[in-house]
Amino acid sequence: MLSHNAVIHPFPQAGDEVRPGVADAPEPLGIRVAPVKAVDAVPCKLNMFPGGHNIILFPVGHLEKREVRQLAQKYGLPVSEKKDSQGICFIGDISMEEFLSHFIPTKHGEVLNTKGEAVGSHKGALFYTIGERHGFNISKKKSEDGASYVVSKDMDANTITVSSSEPEILSLSPTKVVLKNVNWIKEPEASSNLSARIRYRGEKIPITLSKNLDGRIMVEFKNPERGLSLGQSLVFYSNDPAYDGASTCFGGGVMDEVL
Repeated sequence: MLSHNAVIHPFPQAGDEVRPGVADAPEPLGIRVAPVKAVDAVPCKLNMFPGGHNIILFPVGHLEKREVRQLAQKYGLPVSEKKDSQGICFIGDISMEEFLSHFIPTKHGEVLNTKGEAVGSHKGALFYTIGERHGFNISKKKSEDGASYVVSKDMDANTITVSSSEPEILSLSPTKVVLKNVNWIKEPEASSNLSARIRYRGEKIPITLSKNLDGRIMVEFKNPERGLSLGQSLVFYSNDPAYDGASTCFGGGVMDEVL
């Protein structure tokens, strides 16, 4: 896999120095964020089959994108001049809305405020994620209102609910979620200092892991987290200097329930 967003590296033992690459690496191997700061594609590798990271290589993972382009130019590869993709991976320059409309029936619906009053319209509830602020129309808006953000949606009623009040948005933002489909690259110890990333450009945030009564993994955030949507992946990273700060991925799962 030609990826410049991830690096396979050994999980260090006590006293080990963290080294990139896989040469002479003791088992087990782990995934570490590559030097590219703008994009973290480790979440894309999260669901590789257990142990898959031990038999896969990311041969350009230690390079910046510009260096990969220079190599492509050197060897006469046409992708050296190809623009960065802003569309859906492997699909091309097409919007999510257009792509989904080919496969899923859509219809316009109402935009509601948190009191349940209709304040606008949208193109179809399935097109919007929690925290989104574009793509819908607000027809009933006060001059002092700021940008409106999606705080919830009802797929059965085909409605989305929005708010422009920061305190209200935070009050509706979760501090705890339960995960499903958890995949461990390396399961951390109970006392591990962990952070998590929800979006590939998002900041890593401190978390605490525990198990609920039915044994599922529960994640607690230090502060309410805006814009969380069930079905999104949440990826765990180490904050321990022994694991090269917050760059080593332990695993993650899919947000399934808000507590």
